[in-house]
Order: sequence, then structure tokens, then C-alpha cells
Amino acid sequence: MASVYTFKDDPYSSHHLIPALVRRLSPPGRVLDVGCDVGFAARDLVSHGFQVCGIDRNAATLAQAARYYQQTILADVEDEIPGLDGPFDVIIFADILEHLTDPRPVFDRFTRFLTPGGVVVVSVPNVAHWYMRFTLLLGRFDYADRGILDRTHLRFFTRRMARRFLEEAGFRIEAEDATPLPLPLVWSAATPGRPLFVVHRIGYWLARWWKSLFGYQLIFAARRR
Repeated sequence: MASVYTFKDDPYSSHHLIPALVRRLSPPGRVLDVGCDVGFAARDLVSHGFQVCGIDRNAATLAQAARYYQQTILADVEDEIPGLDGPFDVIIFADILEHLTDPRPVFDRFTRFLTPGGVVVVSVPNVAHWYMRFTLLLGRFDYADRGILDRTHLRFFTRRMARRFLEEAGFRIEAEDATPLPLPLVWSAATPGRPLFVVHRIGYWLARWWKSLFGYQLIFAARRR
């Protein structure tokens, strides 16, 4: 099955912010991309000297990730992964925890392979985004093919819940970022280089300033305490 997601060529998307955060906090090393899909989140890292291993249960999307990654593993991330060749300097959980029946055991199982002082990067959609609050005021909670209410999402996170998830797992958050509402996907005039891209840039500033309200996706980088 082909991926339902597309690469967001937008400097304020998670596909750009996640690798930028990894490069800022870790020298080139080994990266594990959990639930990698076609490799959107980490393929940029390969060109900066990182060695990336991706895990996904979708054979079709994993074949596309194999074009960028040094190693790919076909497996369900909720199952035990036999023979995983760790340790890893960085482990990325990019928009995967919300798809899991029980995220904490999966997170704990994979972070056992993190090097001492290694970095874990997590991104989750923010169910407390202003748009969600507005639609709830209208009495709507409608699932869709993508977005915060992606119909495959099993868990929902706010900024407070995501921070608590990491802290209870024994990690200290070192950096946070947030994406704005993805205007370029629905409004071509807001794409990079177009006249109204400044509106999208303002959205990113707002998302960084008040993450719990304006952050569409929340991104965290943490190290084990």
C-alpha cells in the first residue's frame, strides 16, 4: 500500500524541523527511524553524514525509504524486533506514537537501544490546537484521511501530555519546536516563494511562541536523565 502522506517541502514542516533539530543536538552518528513510512523525517540526515536505519510494517513505503537509508527493517513496531543492531545515537518517533495501541511499551523497548547521552526526537499532533478547539465548540469531531484527526490515530496528545509522557519515561526535554497549520497544503499562495508565504511564516512564529494553542505538530528532543 502506498503512503497516504506527501513530503512537505516547507521550511516550517516537521520534515524539515526534525532533521534540523537532530543536526543541532547530535554529531553525525547512527539513527533509528521508528515507523519511518517512506523516510520523510530522516532522509535529509543521510546527506549530512548520519547512518539511518528505518523500521516500518508497510513493505511498499519501506521500499521507498530504502532509497535513502542504509538499512530498512520490515516489522510492526508494536512487536519485538529480533536482532536490532544497536546502539543508536538518535532515535526518531516522528508522528508514530499516536498510531499505537499503547505507546509507552513501544517507546521503552526502542529506547533501550539508545546510547548513553543519545537523543530521542518525538513529534505528535496537538489535539489542543486552536482549530480543534474551534471545531469542538461547533460540536464537531470528524475523522479524516490526514491531519490531527487522521482516522488511523488511536491516541491523542496535548503539549502537557506529551511532555509528561517523556518525563515519566525518564527523559529530560532539551528542546521543543512546533509546526504551524500546514497552509501550503491547502493554499498555494502560501507556499515558499509566493506572495502570501509571510502568512505561513507568522503562523510559525505564533506556533513557537504559544505551542499549546498554535502548534499543529509538537516536536520534542530529549535525553535520558
